Formats: sequence, structure tokens, C-alpha cells
Amino acid sequence: MPEPITAILLAGAAGGAAGKFIEKTVDAGERWLTNYFIDHQPNLEQKARDNSREFLAKLAIKVQKIEEENQANTAVINSALEEPNFGALLQKALIGSAQTESSDKHSLLAQLVANRLRAEPESLYAVASQVSCDAITHLTARQLNVLGLVTNLRFVTPVDLAKISFPSKESYISYCDSWMSQRLQYYADMTVSHFDLLHLEAMSCARFLSFSHVALDSVLKSKFTIEKDWRYEVEDFKKVDIGPRIDDLWNNQHLKSVDLTSIGQIIGVLVSDHITGSSTNIDIFKKA
Repeated sequence: MPEPITAILLAGAAGGAAGKFIEKTVDAGERWLTNYFIDHQPNLEQKARDNSREFLAKLAIKVQKIEEENQANTAVINSALEEPNFGALLQKALIGSAQTESSDKHSLLAQLVANRLRAEPESLYAVASQVSCDAITHLTARQLNVLGLVTNLRFVTPVDLAKISFPSKESYISYCDSWMSQRLQYYADMTVSHFDLLHLEAMSCARFLSFSHVALDSVLKSKFTIEKDWRYEVEDFKKVDIGPRIDDLWNNQHLKSVDLTSIGQIIGVLVSDHITGSSTNIDIFKKA
């Protein structure tokens, strides 16, 4: 009969491949944590287990969702723990989750593992996942938000933009305003320090190019390009409530000189999706 906490976790993955996956992960996780914290106080070890269980509960739900999406995913889930690279990531994520009480980090780590489950073994996402896992556990909430904001501005584009027939330039501008407001409203109170950027660079998430920068106007024009000769410009964006604040972060707090690595983009997508509740296409990371 399963332990009470195991039963709770298995309830998140109702059965099938997801349930077996979580059950095996719980068993392995107990051994990993025991070995990792073997020389520490019992109270510390118990706290680490409590933290890891929140991560496992979130992971159970995500793996169950993957199984429900496509019958073919059952085989992927069943074989995942036989793949050394995936097993190493899972161990790293579980031990990382045990070291923090941050529910947000638990969610990011769970989504990272779930995304890796979908990825091809030798894809960019697969080979970058372990470094991304390390970075998540060693970044502050503010630094994670920097990655989310820059990813949204530089690398995430509206998926339906090309399919829309705008009757007027005003309707096009209104669409762009709405998209930017919905995606960026969560960063209104964010601040950025020079040390945040240096730490992101140290964690292989970004390059801080003090001698170079990307104009926000160029970012907006490329993000919202359509066949018609209309462009969404900074002056349009600054009329939106969030616009002046983002413009200040970009131009006066050095974000214009930040270029994200593959690690930074992976984490940025995770942060953005966690904050907005959306699901950003990550196909660019799935092929070598």
C-alpha cells in the first residue's frame, strides 16, 4: 500500500503511464534526497522532502496532461526513465526543488521536465535543459522576470497575426496594444540592477553588451510585421498604460543591451507561460 504522500501525488496523475512515472520518480527521489542530505540535520532533510513534494505534485499534473493529449505520448512517458540524460535532469530538478520554498520555481522546474519529456533526446532543448535547471535554482525572482520580459519582447510573436485581416490601421494598432498589454502587464513593478545582468551572464542566460543595443522601435516593428505597409512603433506603444514603463526598463535600465542565450530563452518562455497561463510554442528547441 502506497505511503500517504505517494497516494496524494498519484492522485495528480490519475493512472496509466503518468501514474507509473510519478510512482517511480517518488521512489527514486527518496533515495536521491537521502543520499544528497545524508550529513545534514533531520529537520533540514524533512524540509527538503516537503519542498520536493510540491514539485512532484506539479509534475504529476503536467505529465498526466501530456499523456491525455496524445496516445503516442504513453510510450514516451513509459520509456523516459530509461534515458540517462532525462533521468539526470529529473534528479537535478528534484534536488533543486528540495532546496527552495519558492512555489514559482517548483512550477518552472516541473514545466522544464515536462517539456523535456516531449523533446527529442539530442535536440537543443534536451542538451540545454540541465544547464537551464541549474540556472533556475540559482536565479532570483527578479532575474527570472528579466528573462521573461526580454523573451516576450525579443522572441515571442503573436501566432495569429498573419491570419488576421485588419480593416484599418487603427484596428491593427489596437490589436498590437492589446497583445503587448496582456503579455507585459506583469512586469510593471519590475526593476533591474547592473548586478542582475552580470549574474544572468554568469549563469549563461544572457550576454550583456554594453557597447551595443537593440532599439525598441526595431523590436516592435519586427514583432508586428504584416503584409500591409503598417508598423507598430514606440510612439504607439507609449500611449498604452504599460508602454512608458517598459520603454524605461528597456532604455534606462540596460535591457536594450541584453541578448539572451538559448538557456535564457528556454527559461524566459517558462517564466512567461507560468505568469500568463499561456503555452508558447517551443518547436525551435526540439530539433538539433
